[in-house]
Amino acid sequence: AHEHDNPTIGLILCQEKDEIVAEYSLRNMSQPNMSQPIGISEYELTEVLPKEFLSSLPTIEMIENEFLNIEDKN
Repeated sequence: AHEHDNPTIGLILCQEKDEIVAEYSLRNMSQPNMSQPIGISEYELTEVLPKEFLSSLPTIEMIENEFLNIEDKN
């Protein structure tokens, strides 16, 4: 850690709601040496991006070309 770093947070990402995991994690965070903030969230994976995102993201070919350019420079 550096002197200008912000405090860290704990973060739990769950694919589904799991009160036992959340309660266990929060209970551990209440110990004196573990008194940092924690965030809990659930997420859902999708295989299809919404159309409004497609135009703002690079294509696979563009990403591959960037990696090739990096390799060529090294």
